[in-house]
Amino acid sequence: MALMIRCILYPGAHLFVTSGGKEQGASILHDKVQEICELIPSFNREIDWSRGKTLEGKDKVRYVFKNGSVLDNLAARESTRGQRRHGGLMEECVGIDDAILREVIIPVMAISRRAKDGTTNEQEPLNKSQIYITTAGYKGTFPYDRLIGFLVRMVT
Repeated sequence: MALMIRCILYPGAHLFVTSGGKEQGASILHDKVQEICELIPSFNREIDWSRGKTLEGKDKVRYVFKNGSVLDNLAARESTRGQRRHGGLMEECVGIDDAILREVIIPVMAISRRAKDGTTNEQEPLNKSQIYITTAGYKGTFPYDRLIGFLVRMVT
């Protein structure tokens, strides 16, 4: 829901959800968007459901909002290298290979969102935002180290 709200509030935003498997990420995103649209019909009215805009497939899901924002899933693979998004959500990040996360997924968020007048605001909270969701991991894994790093930064 947080990504959908960001897509609505920030026109032209390009956000993503990724997981250990491409089909897993697509399934999670599809199920949650459908559930939210059913519970809160106003979200349903913000998505452009016309043919050719929103795509719901087995391994690729893409929701285009009426204000030009896009929410889709990305594969945690080498084939994702070079794509660009403004922010994203790493679902079940304990299942994502740490090298792929560091070298492919995080660099995808290398651009800032442009406002309607063409300018960028480096202080915008949407830019390069990362949300990590996972079950309990193991000490010494990348998600665990990332969590400790975030905790230390929050305390300081």
